Amino acid sequence: MSIVVENQTTQILPDEQAVLFPTFGYRRRDGDWEVQIRGQLFGAVAAGLKRRMFLGLLRRLMRADIGELTGDIFQRRLEGFLAESRSRRGVTIQLGDQGYRLKRLTRRTGHFTGRIQLPSATAAALRETGDVTDGWLSYRLVLPPPDERSFSGAAQLIEPVGVSVISDIDDTIKISHVSDSQALLRNTFLKEFEGVPGMANKYQQWQERGAAFHYVSSSPWQLYASLADLSTREGLPRGSFHLRTYRFRGPVPMPPILSNKLRKGWIVKSILRRFPHRRFYLVGDSGERDPELYASVARRWPKQVAGVFIRRVAIPDRPAPARRLDPLFRSVAAPWRLFDNAEELPDVLDTDTKRIYHAATRP
Repeated sequence: MSIVVENQTTQILPDEQAVLFPTFGYRRRDGDWEVQIRGQLFGAVAAGLKRRMFLGLLRRLMRADIGELTGDIFQRRLEGFLAESRSRRGVTIQLGDQGYRLKRLTRRTGHFTGRIQLPSATAAALRETGDVTDGWLSYRLVLPPPDERSFSGAAQLIEPVGVSVISDIDDTIKISHVSDSQALLRNTFLKEFEGVPGMANKYQQWQERGAAFHYVSSSPWQLYASLADLSTREGLPRGSFHLRTYRFRGPVPMPPILSNKLRKGWIVKSILRRFPHRRFYLVGDSGERDPELYASVARRWPKQVAGVFIRRVAIPDRPAPARRLDPLFRSVAAPWRLFDNAEELPDVLDTDTKRIYHAATRP
């Protein structure tokens, strides 16, 4: 949690930077809000040995020419991985005219997390002042004077009842080719991110009917800025982001730069636990382990999972997605659908799943 403070600021220097990631808030049993906070403090981009090791590692893994490592896209993506993190720093958040000191200091990676208890009456007042707009609560870091910069963040205040979408990112709404590690790295570091055709429009339709979004991915937090740019460019709905913490430790044989071993199941389950009365649609792809995770979640929370959508990703030397998914979802009460194009998804999400699954759930 956090504590209310006066005259206490975030421990950040003028030559350092901060980023606040989009999160969400949920109703407590007493009716007040609990708002999740997440961000990172970091300094200048590292030079010298660390930079040379990381560049050498990427070049080998991507089999890239030296000329490919001089482009603007590569340099922008590289910055997040080489920025010096700021650990053991205190962080103070301002909501309206009130400051809240996070109990935990920044971690070794510079990341900080916390929760702020916000009385319902205060949230209502913040709506009047414009600090809550379209359900999103704005907040910012309290900086030491005379620092006049502004580092702001936002959390969506999600009501206990409604429809939510938990969406994977790679190969679900962003073309990544996760199953091919070399192609994945090249798409990540050398190319502009490209959205999966039609998915943004479909998500917009769902948002217009009231759906809230949570984007859960194994991509590291260092790619958040690029993913946020993609989201804006494609017109994806705003939502909370849940990525993976990665810290470069040196030239190991195959570092998990883009590992899929995120605690993804823990994140998805924690979101469902926060909203026991909401109905959830789980959207992912067949390229990695989304089907296994979503089938497990749907069996455990049959009253909350309203449906599962899996984008078909063909992988050489692997069973066809339909053959793999049929046994997984055989004992799942929620309907599921394997799809190739966004147009195959329903235009409206409904808690009455029978009305949207008018066609067979399996091709």
